[in-house]
Amino acid sequence: TWLAYGDSVTAICNGNGLNLGWAQRINAELGISAFYGRGVGGQTYLWNNNTFQVDTITGEYITRGGASDNCLGCFCSWERVSSMIPASIASDIDLVIVMGGTNDINASGITIAEGLPTFSASYATDTDWSAASDYTGGDYDVTDFKGAVASTLMKLQVRCPNAVIALATPIPRWNGTAPYTTNNLTMLDISKAEIEVAEMLGIPVIDIHSTVGINGFNYTQYISDGIHPYTTKGKSRLGMAMLSGVKQIEIMY
Repeated sequence: TWLAYGDSVTAICNGNGLNLGWAQRINAELGISAFYGRGVGGQTYLWNNNTFQVDTITGEYITRGGASDNCLGCFCSWERVSSMIPASIASDIDLVIVMGGTNDINASGITIAEGLPTFSASYATDTDWSAASDYTGGDYDVTDFKGAVASTLMKLQVRCPNAVIALATPIPRWNGTAPYTTNNLTMLDISKAEIEVAEMLGIPVIDIHSTVGINGFNYTQYISDGIHPYTTKGKSRLGMAMLSGVKQIEIMY
């Protein structure tokens, strides 16, 4: 039983079932018994106040931008973690893969601090977390990219105590034959920061960015709109890259 947690690239696989998007390749190859897709389009690891609608019983994504939005969307929000992974399934999940960063590169004022993020009781941006019964006495700085990644991984680990938590780096983004660059960052910079945090926490990494085989010279075969692997080839390529990483985790654990 596994769960994918992320942004719109993960949302391709949204729902509770085995025949969903790029995850279908993994489920078929490994004989998975249950899969949960938990993506929210447009969302970042970094703290923000964007909201969406979630089914409070199943944890499934409904929509966003409506008057009845009931959940924060940023990856590091305890409200999102605990809502999209309801207690009824949390302890049964064997693997959680979190993949993001695609939208963080565009976040206004994004910072990637030097060095490793620190855990402290003084970080209390996520008030749902500090009020939760599972609260661990502090948080990371969710307004800094590395801190938000660390906070997300920590909260997923708390929520799913029997699961292996893994981080997948994002798909590369290209502008023609040059890497997409904004805020003086490329997706490679984002990926390296994510890997650094995962290594700090002893979290296994599936380095999609470096293994998916998508670059500025073949991009249009896989990425139909500049961001998402909506094409059949794109979903297959991401599924195979993810499958390779999941097989390594299976060997390790």
